[in-house]
Amino acid sequence: MKKRLRKKYHLKEFTQYIFGVGFQFDAADDQQSEALFDEFIDFIESQKLGFGGGGMGNQWDGFIEADRKSVTEEQRNSVIEWLVQNDRITAYTVTPLMDGWNGPLMDLDPESVEYTKKSK
Repeated sequence: MKKRLRKKYHLKEFTQYIFGVGFQFDAADDQQSEALFDEFIDFIESQKLGFGGGGMGNQWDGFIEADRKSVTEEQRNSVIEWLVQNDRITAYTVTPLMDGWNGPLMDLDPESVEYTKKSK
């Protein structure tokens, strides 16, 4: 396949990697939920990443991407570290890096995702 087509279809050297993330948390009210989510987004943006997704109640799920680039394993590990260190997060899940354009992200069934429970 020609380079122009590989670029158009985000294949081989043009693959852009992302990863899925989800977390459950303790929050007494909507203000605490919003404060935690704002803190999460501030952290994600400080890593030069973006978050796409949403949530209801005390659970948020989505994906992490880098603008026109691939997310690195180091960036993924920094997100895991943030989730582990935040006392308000009660459980989390992080997928391996996957192809953001041609990968299995849409095949992930939210009902089958297993969360890692944090011990207090």
